[in-house]
Amino acid sequence: MFFEIWIDEGYRMLLLRSAMFLNFVALGFNKLNILVVRGLYNLMIHRYKPLIRTLDLYYYPSVSYLISITSMGISAAMLWISYLALFKSKRVGLLNAMILTQYMFFYYVTSTFVAIVVTAVLLVGIEDMFVSGLRPSMNLYRTYNQSKVIIDNLQITHQCCGDLSYSDWFTIAWIRSPYINLNDALEREELSCCSIYAKRPCIFTHVHDHNYHHNYNYATDLTLHATGCRQVMLWRTTNLLIWILGLNSACAVLSLITSTIFR
Repeated sequence: MFFEIWIDEGYRMLLLRSAMFLNFVALGFNKLNILVVRGLYNLMIHRYKPLIRTLDLYYYPSVSYLISITSMGISAAMLWISYLALFKSKRVGLLNAMILTQYMFFYYVTSTFVAIVVTAVLLVGIEDMFVSGLRPSMNLYRTYNQSKVIIDNLQITHQCCGDLSYSDWFTIAWIRSPYINLNDALEREELSCCSIYAKRPCIFTHVHDHNYHHNYNYATDLTLHATGCRQVMLWRTTNLLIWILGLNSACAVLSLITSTIFR
């Protein structure tokens, strides 16, 4: 049941222009959200898929894309309706369209709040996704399969080394050769861990042995990336998810405001 509310024409025009502006902003937020989700997929999920041992994060971009595209369609429709409603002669014919958009808004806002909850859940359990995938992939490095390429790319691109630190490689036989002395390999570092910003040539063997290298102290002269890759992946993925969470929340608030204006 709908009640007629008489409002001043000037106030009505102000509300319509406000609705147009808010829907335009919502379009921009949703476009930005799609770009951030795409960045999450391209930078972390697709590129380092073998390092993430969970299906939750794989499906997340598709759901976010669907919600954002739906929101963009609704915002575009509401923007057009708001523009047409500025003309008195066209308002009567827009009544059914306005009622339909109210139901669409309810569906979208509900979906957005579900996406917000899912994002929050992912933020809580995100570390487990990398814990179960990174270390096993390091153990497969010596087989020279896809894991080697991905880990090398990860360590060079993000300037990290190992799981928690570079010393994780000390316990992994990462060279496949019958001529390697396994006892000597206990402090042999993986080559993609070498820092390009080091002031001396990379030291990747006997890293903690001060006597083995001339004028060297690993505490001050380390030539390897000191940060573990798990920390880097967590930081980058968490930041992207927080952006998505914030944009989804902003879009939901804008939708509630514009829906209230149209009532």
